[in-house]
This record gives sequence, structure tokens and C-alpha cells, in this order.
Amino acid sequence: MVWVGVHDLDRTGVPVVLLRLLRALLPEQRSRVHVVAVRGGALESELSPWCATLTTLEPTGRRSVTGATAVALETLGAGAAGGLVRHRSWTARLRTLPRPDVVVVHGAGGWPVLGAAPRSTPYLVHLHEMSTGLDRSIPVARRPDLFGGARRVLAVSRPVADLAVAGGAPASRLEVVPGVVDPPPSDQVGVPAPGGGNRWVMGAGTPGWRKGTDRLAALAHSFGRSRPDVQVGWVGGRPSGADATAVAAFDPVCWFDETPDPWALLTRSEVVVVPSREDPLPLAALEAGARARPVVAMPSGGLIDLLGQGRGMVGDRHDVGWFVDAVERLLDQPELGAELGAALRDRVLAEHLSGPVATRWWELVVDAADR
Repeated sequence: MVWVGVHDLDRTGVPVVLLRLLRALLPEQRSRVHVVAVRGGALESELSPWCATLTTLEPTGRRSVTGATAVALETLGAGAAGGLVRHRSWTARLRTLPRPDVVVVHGAGGWPVLGAAPRSTPYLVHLHEMSTGLDRSIPVARRPDLFGGARRVLAVSRPVADLAVAGGAPASRLEVVPGVVDPPPSDQVGVPAPGGGNRWVMGAGTPGWRKGTDRLAALAHSFGRSRPDVQVGWVGGRPSGADATAVAAFDPVCWFDETPDPWALLTRSEVVVVPSREDPLPLAALEAGARARPVVAMPSGGLIDLLGQGRGMVGDRHDVGWFVDAVERLLDQPELGAELGAALRDRVLAEHLSGPVATRWWELVVDAADR
């Protein structure tokens, strides 16, 4: 029996990868997987049919009475007592689940679930975060024990693996298990031919500093001056608060809300952009590759390797001027975009399809339990 601990079930990279891995397993394998989420989210109803059970420990969007009590105790300096309150509540919630043979910590934010599992249960840690995500999820002081005690530490890209080793993970127990994509519909493969009206350049994800949507706005403002035929769009919502990107009252970006099928919108894009400041291996780039779309990205995480050697355009530094020029070059040279997109598709289909990656993931889970 396998418990998979995850922080939340929002429509973001970590839960989406879990959904794709579970869908690719055999029914008999899925029947052994019990997902335990600290909080729910928009993906909850989609993920539930693909595992034996799905349990959320805290209500979404607010604190439970137990959670509020634990936070109050921690604020007053009684951190141990607060942790004990939360631990007892979560343990009671999970008492009806079958005893796990192994726990998979899926994403750094899922590590608290490990504390609610039966003592001495073997576990794996599957990391999907770079520095900021790790710092927000796992206290630095806890990482050596957490990583050192894992039967395996999995990482979605080599830079994430390097961070894990720096945090105390034994290199001998580390393996790269990357993000995954499902084969796309055939009518989404290939770059759309420029036609009448606007041409599109688009990206996707949770808007904000980490995803670099302010850089996307800079691209849109530049094209507003020099390329009025090009519309810049983003799927995943509009930035808010400190991440808002509009200049004065004019916002040249077309912001689309989060949607279960972002490619219903992204399919119009001739170039897919990834302006991220920190991204381990964004699914938008993998999904674009599966569709043979050219990608222009800032240098972050696994993007440098994914898009290297003629599979895309990735900067050697975080330079918005280079970013604008690279997108414009692909718009002006569609044959180059088609070449880069085809090379990226070969790489994605060879290394990132959900079926083969899920098979390897399950082998590592079973090996950790058996050992």
C-alpha cells in the first residue's frame, strides 16, 4: 500500500504531474495508492477517480479549528505543542486508511504528511521545487534528516537534484524522474500558420514573480510599439497585488483565467514563452514540445538542458532585451520555429511521456517498499 503526500490539489505543476502519473498506472497499481493532501483544490474531483482514496487534512481556503490552535501555539513559542495538536488531528483522520508499506512525499510541500504516517514507514521524496519553493516548504535544518532518511530522493530535473544533494541527499540514492505530458491531440501538433488578424505569443502558469509575468508584460509593451500585429497572452489568471504588471491604465497583455484545458487557448500561439525567474521544469514547455511549438525561455532549472542543442531558444542570462529579440526572430523566421519545435518534440516524446515515466516511478516506489 502506498500513501502519496502532497501539499494541495490546485491546478499547478506538482498535482498535475501526480494526476498524469496515476492515470498512466495499471488499475491494479492505482488501487494501492492513497493520496493524502494537506489541502484540496480545483484538481480534487479529477484526481479522485485515479486512486484508491483521497483524503484532505485541512479545509481549503481557511484554517480548521485544530489548525488555528496549532498556529496560535506556534506563535506563542510553543511550537512543539502546536505540532503535536496538528499531528494528533491528522493521525486520527488517517486512521481508517490501510497501513502504508511506503510513503511518497510528492513535492516539498507534502513533507508534513510524513509525520502523520506510522512510525518507521519507509519513504521517498520527489522534489519539484527550486530554491524558493524549497525554502517555503522544508526548513533548512530539517532537510538533512528528511533527505538522508529517504530510501530514494527523486528530482524533476538535474538542477533540482543538485539542490537536493546540497541539502543533504546522498547522491547514491538520487534519481531524476522528470515532469510528464500525455500525447496531445493530432490537430494540436504543429505551428499555426499566420493568418488574418492578430498573431499570438503566449505563456501559461500561476502569474507572479516566480513565473516572470512582469517580463511578459515588458514583451507585450515592446510589441505594442513595434509589432501591433502580435497579441501577447497568458493563461492562468491576472497578476494581483505586488505582482500586478500594468503600466498606468494600459495593459497590453490578454490575461485568460485558469482553465482545465489551457491548450484550448494556447493552441493559437506561434511561439510559447517561459519568462520564469525560477522554474524546475515547467509543464508549459513540455506541453509545447509535445505539440512541436517553438519555446523561448529565460534560463532556469531544467529549461537550459531541455531547450539546449537546437531544441528551443534559452537565454544565457536573465535579459528581457534578449527575450524580446528572440521571440521576434521566431515570428520573422517561421521555418526556424518549425525546426526548433520538431527537435523539442523528439526530446519530449523520448523522455517525458507519462506512460514510460510512470512505469519507472512505480518501480522505484515498489523497490523502496520492498527494501
